[in-house]
Amino acid sequence: MTRFPLLILGAMLLLVVSGHETSKDTASSHATNKKLLCRVVTAAASMETLCIPVMDDGTESDAIVPIELPQDMMDASAERRLLNGTLYVHAEHASLYGEYELDLATNSTFTIAEYQPSNAVATTLTTTGTLSVMIVRVSSSDGYAPSASLNDLRTHILGTGTSMASQYKACSFGKLRFREARAMEITLPRQRSYYTSPADLAAASEAKVLDILNADSMTDLADKVIFCQPPDNLEWTSVAVVNGWRLNMKDTWCTSLSALMHEMGHSLGLLHSGLGSQSYGDATGFMGFSYTSTDWPLMCFNGIKNNQLGWYKNRKIDVNPFEGGVKVKLTSFADYRKATNSPVLITVGNYAIQYNRAKGFNLHTQAKADLVTITQDGSLYSNSVAGLGVGGRFVDNNYQGSGRQMIVTVCRRVYNADLDVDAMQANAPLLKTAVTRSNVSNAPVDLAGAPDAAKGCADAPFLMTVAAHANARTKCAYDSHANARTRCAYD
Repeated sequence: MTRFPLLILGAMLLLVVSGHETSKDTASSHATNKKLLCRVVTAAASMETLCIPVMDDGTESDAIVPIELPQDMMDASAERRLLNGTLYVHAEHASLYGEYELDLATNSTFTIAEYQPSNAVATTLTTTGTLSVMIVRVSSSDGYAPSASLNDLRTHILGTGTSMASQYKACSFGKLRFREARAMEITLPRQRSYYTSPADLAAASEAKVLDILNADSMTDLADKVIFCQPPDNLEWTSVAVVNGWRLNMKDTWCTSLSALMHEMGHSLGLLHSGLGSQSYGDATGFMGFSYTSTDWPLMCFNGIKNNQLGWYKNRKIDVNPFEGGVKVKLTSFADYRKATNSPVLITVGNYAIQYNRAKGFNLHTQAKADLVTITQDGSLYSNSVAGLGVGGRFVDNNYQGSGRQMIVTVCRRVYNADLDVDAMQANAPLLKTAVTRSNVSNAPVDLAGAPDAAKGCADAPFLMTVAAHANARTKCAYDSHANARTRCAYD
């Protein structure tokens, strides 16, 4: 499979300030705003910042224009809000023409606004419930059109078989669903060569839809709008605004399962999933690289993303290594409904820990399959820092600047005799994981005697021990048979 990184947002979503296709008389509705409110979003790849004007009633304009914010106003809090799509600024000396165009004067200045969205903006932050989706198949006047028919798009986006909707339903255990608001085809008024950027395509497509339906705003039509654009020679695949409503996709990427999951993830508020310096490098879930296949791979999201989405919040525990100890079973998130008394997600500071079991709707996870994965949150993207099997250990040598080590150690998998132990279906074995806070460098872990049968079990929940001892030494003792209980003792 060919894999490509997908961008969050770039110039491809900028509306044309003049000459866009619309029947509305915007010139007659010129108004000057001394203090215009903008929601500011960014492109992860180019880091370009863009202003989405917020109207007096709290709804967002369809205009999107690039702006340059002064560096001295962007502290850590503002940077995080910018990347999350929740940064609002007041723009001085800005002119708004009707609902679609925005002019920023060369002397425009910006101040951070403490603004809480109330209606249309707030709906874009939803990760549970049922969201309406509008599908728009776009052709150019000279006959260029997406490879997929409108019915094909409906099948791959919202169908009951393998589709974006069915995969989100599976990963969320039915907590997030999508329904069709409308599906339509449009033909742009000009030839393909006229549109020199994805921004042109997006602007012309939106204007055409609004004109045909005599609508004032795209958000009046659906919670999310997916534009499927014709093939072109431009270097882009798919883009979406973080916490936004618009997905702009090109040709064969319109039916790519991973591209649809990835871009909708951005629309739900997710940033990229990275590995080291590669912002798309975490292949455990959909917020890394994407693939061209329409029905592959079946997977979900990493621990940081699952924590943000909130689907497993009733099966999550937050652990503070500086406080008392606790022992819990950590079940694969794919078995969320099977082991109702144990968590599937553990957070330790800005780390998230989950068992990335390759089964069912997560069968094709592309990295760290059947391992305990540890992901760290970051300002630009989450970072996959570890995938631990039996005997594996992760150490944060200076946890939260405390000068102490936070150690995650995977001790052992052990079968549970009461459950089916088939590698593809069972939820049987137990893995003991010790998380300790320690001043001791290289705190020892004794894995001697761990039976190979236990190490080979692939379908395990985990028993996680969090030790509050400042100078803990961790020792794991094992019985010799496959269905043994595992004990961890602390000095």
